[in-house]
Amino acid sequence: MLWPVNPEYEKLGAHDVTADAGDLPEAPGVAVICTPPDTWPGIIHKLGGLGTRAAIIVGEARSDADRLALRHALSAARPHLLRIVGPGSLGVISPALRTHLGAPSCTVKAGGVAWVSQSNALTNAVLGWAHARGLGFSHAVALGGEADVDAGDVLDYLASDPGTRAILLELNTVRAARKFMSSARNKPVLALRSGRADPADALYTAAFRRAGMVRVDALDDLLDEIETLGVGCVAAGATATLITSDSGLATLACDAFAEAGATMAQWPAEASDALRRVLPHAVGGNPLQLGDDARPEHFGTALKLLAEHRSTGTAFVVHASTHSVPVGDVARVLIENQRYAYRGLLACFFGGVDSAMRDMLHAQGIPVRTTSQRLARLVDYRMGRELLMQTPEGLPVQVPEAIDAVQAQARAALAVGEHQLTGDAAAQLLERFGLRMERAMAHEASGALSEALTEAASSGCVDDGAQASTRPVVDIAVELRDDGNFGSVFRFTAPSVDGVSAPLCVYGLPPLNPMLARDIVTRSPYARLVAPEPALVALTALSQAVCDVKEM
Repeated sequence: MLWPVNPEYEKLGAHDVTADAGDLPEAPGVAVICTPPDTWPGIIHKLGGLGTRAAIIVGEARSDADRLALRHALSAARPHLLRIVGPGSLGVISPALRTHLGAPSCTVKAGGVAWVSQSNALTNAVLGWAHARGLGFSHAVALGGEADVDAGDVLDYLASDPGTRAILLELNTVRAARKFMSSARNKPVLALRSGRADPADALYTAAFRRAGMVRVDALDDLLDEIETLGVGCVAAGATATLITSDSGLATLACDAFAEAGATMAQWPAEASDALRRVLPHAVGGNPLQLGDDARPEHFGTALKLLAEHRSTGTAFVVHASTHSVPVGDVARVLIENQRYAYRGLLACFFGGVDSAMRDMLHAQGIPVRTTSQRLARLVDYRMGRELLMQTPEGLPVQVPEAIDAVQAQARAALAVGEHQLTGDAAAQLLERFGLRMERAMAHEASGALSEALTEAASSGCVDDGAQASTRPVVDIAVELRDDGNFGSVFRFTAPSVDGVSAPLCVYGLPPLNPMLARDIVTRSPYARLVAPEPALVALTALSQAVCDVKEM
């Protein structure tokens, strides 16, 4: 039922018009408010009294008077548990429910992917792009100013929506970090954030990764996923075997998967021997290169043979069409042999396939991409899901016994006005968490406790004893920062490995366990040169200290 409300009209089209929101015959489920800001508090108060549970404010709050009216509207909504989207929201669209609430630029078809954005302009652009191609959405939400309902709230709702297979998210800021980090944990989410020059951008990358989301760099990448996101993503395993016909494609794919964090499977000797017997012209090993004279059926043969060897992992087929091996024929072979790839099968067809064949592949749970970088994004999503499912373990046995002593030490310092621990005092505190500082370093230590943490973590990467002469010493730095939105965060930096490339700078969000710490440390180019275990121990212990001693 639709009820127009306007004091100046009696009819709008075929609908009778009510002069005042308080005079509606019953509570509307959702109200769309298109009036000046000074009217918002009164309208919200009346709607809340009727029992309305949600309102979308289309207008902007530009002036101080407008922002004051918005605060009054939020206060009026609170006693009635009425939630507000906006202000400045383009609207909320749910095609399956036949609802277009707001002012989108076009009608929207139903689909399996949700769109959530802080930008009205991008929302209109994406809706128009999809409409021109006959594509649809489960929901499209323009968040506007997020004075009440924010991205975390919408992601929470979409996580339990059976009609949403996956979520495309565009945002520039996160309003409530804790809520955002725990939202949509059971759906694939691709996130686009503009502003790579923003000093906080690396922190957002870490937050997306820790929340199990995959960050993309461009709107084009996000649009590519409207039809395919969510198809077979979870099938991507921890190790991969690349199957292709060309050495150039193999090199491109290896580079893409290495950047995404995929581990190339180590084949057992019997797998290589079996392939050589059946495909004598193929270059065995991983990646498997079937050769210029490959036929479509050779891809199926490879899948069957590899199926007997679990260690070969997920199969990634990368192919560019030739006269003798069209991508359509290879696609049909993959569909026929998909049952053999029970550890996952994904495909990259340079140049793409026609829509009918793509739909057939998707129906069999085989994701399709047009570049190896976009195929590797599915691995990135799988890696993010593994990190998301990590539950940091409890403290080591010796640490609980030290917490009271650390808290007492920190409180005693604060009581006498000391906000920094230096020298032996800093060393003593850190040693209670299993971090040993060299005494020379301890005497030279100065600055805030977070700087002492940095020094302790730095010392964790130094090899000692007999290994010191044969293994490099790498000075890393771990800074503990108190971010206004995300709370305590670690900033992990390492110098350039060659003096030319940029230094490594990544963020981590506590609590950490060894796997989460490893995800930070192993992104350094030094990770293959120096054993990372000391740094993992230091990061995990520092994380525990931060979580258990609030004074830190």
